Amino acid sequence: MQVSETSPVTETDAVGTAKIKASRALVQSMIDHGIRYVFGIPGAKVDQLFETLQYSTAPGTPKLIITRHEQDAALMAAGVGRMTGTPGVVIATSGPGTSNLATGLVTATAEGDPVIAIGGQVPRNDVSRLTHQSIDSRSMMAPITKSSVEVQDPNTIAEAFTNAYAVAVNSKKGAAFLSVPQDVMGHEVTPEPVMRIPEYQQ
Repeated sequence: MQVSETSPVTETDAVGTAKIKASRALVQSMIDHGIRYVFGIPGAKVDQLFETLQYSTAPGTPKLIITRHEQDAALMAAGVGRMTGTPGVVIATSGPGTSNLATGLVTATAEGDPVIAIGGQVPRNDVSRLTHQSIDSRSMMAPITKSSVEVQDPNTIAEAFTNAYAVAVNSKKGAAFLSVPQDVMGHEVTPEPVMRIPEYQQ
């Protein structure tokens, strides 16, 4: 199998299934769910995701919009959610980057605006070590969002996004938060299609 320099394929497993980075699987899940806009500020823990979005040539890749502050990004994502009914997505790096999302997410949840927030996190083996920018963002976001989850298994990252989408768009609409450790984002996974969960009809 020939792979171009821009291909997301990184290796082939024993049964011949192409593997991709978890960041690519996450972007593909965004495409599958019709996400049109992603807002945020780059940072070390989420740079892989920003680069995947920036350089993706896949049809339907969301438009990446860099903002000047994470709070602005969260409020813009909420605006998109309110106007279109499709969640706006916001991405922030770990520590203060993620905590700066709080005002926008609590507002989205209170006002019923669908938003999916993705917060970077330190590598899994550093979460409990109180290293630089290591905070328990999952617990911090739990009271102000409809769902707050940390992805521990790279192979479930697309499924985690699907679940966040379903939570954000179903009544009452609001914000869903995903914490993604840096090593999870860069891990190689076997892509598997994940069906969109139907929206609840009132």
